[in-house]
Amino acid sequence: MHLIGIDEVGRGCLAGPVTVGAVRVPVSLCLPKEIRDSKLMPRPEREWWWEWIEEQKQAGILRAEAVSLSVAIIEKINILQAARLGANFAYMAVREKGDRVVLDGGLFLVDKNVDQETMIKADQKVSAVMLAAVYAKVMRDRVMAGLAEKYQGYGWERNAGYGTREHREAIQKLGVTEWHRKSFLH
Repeated sequence: MHLIGIDEVGRGCLAGPVTVGAVRVPVSLCLPKEIRDSKLMPRPEREWWWEWIEEQKQAGILRAEAVSLSVAIIEKINILQAARLGANFAYMAVREKGDRVVLDGGLFLVDKNVDQETMIKADQKVSAVMLAAVYAKVMRDRVMAGLAEKYQGYGWERNAGYGTREHREAIQKLGVTEWHRKSFLH
């Protein structure tokens, strides 16, 4: 039996995509060390887990996918709907018939025939969801670090587009970019 964990990152950011991770693991999988909420991990620890997930993917032990939805989609359908859409795309990329799915927060799958549970704070309780959160966070952070090279001065390599003081001051000084969620800036 397999469990798919699904979580999103970047929902509250002022800039960049929202990214949803899905990780499909055997229920019997033993993790090499304790996983925890990705928000509590320093970057090197998240990177370690991301590498571990990639190694397990290469070995065919688990599946993992991260799906990013653009600022344009977020602005068109709203952040919650974008995150839910991403959850469905990520699920479809890793699924097999008979999998059980646990989703964090307000996420759910459209297909009501899937054995799914939406759980508040699943990213603090269910290891598959924790792995999905790590996978999505590392992928999104890498996207934002790449954008920071082109759009210098916003600190995206450090704040990943969140509304830090540095980022808000840069918006005041430099203005908004195509990567900013204009509906979040009011």
